[in-house]
Amino acid sequence: MTYYIFIWIIYSYFIASIGLFKDALTDFVSYKNLKVKVVINNVPELGSFSTLKTVLKVVPKKSTIILNHIDIPILNTAELNKIISTENDVVIPHFKNKNGHPIKLSADIWNTLLDLDVTKADTRLDIQLKKINPIKISTVEVFDRAITLNLNSKNDWNSFLENQ
Repeated sequence: MTYYIFIWIIYSYFIASIGLFKDALTDFVSYKNLKVKVVINNVPELGSFSTLKTVLKVVPKKSTIILNHIDIPILNTAELNKIISTENDVVIPHFKNKNGHPIKLSADIWNTLLDLDVTKADTRLDIQLKKINPIKISTVEVFDRAITLNLNSKNDWNSFLENQ
């Protein structure tokens, strides 16, 4: 199975500073056995779903994706593999009565998101997931609280890293 990493960048400084990012603007580049592509959302004021949609437009249409927001730490490898190996259209990690990220989406699911109007109030991933037939959704119990975190500042990240 081929895995892709898509990075969306807000500041052009990062593109100029990191050669890999500059090259990945035009095509996939290899990094540690992964294919990396930088995608820029030219209308971030339309919200995070517009960024997701911008990224999805360049994902190979038949690919299953793993979606992890930038403000949520990457799940440990063993538990990430539980999500990857679980077969269903949507796979969501669950920790102590809370769902979190990363979320695995089949091509059948995420391709439907491309048709949504980002200016509509219900165009949010959480709302769209609630519209899916529950039989197409699996939850995977994990033991890493990182799936529920929302680290929005440097202090949040430093605190998280100190407690690892």
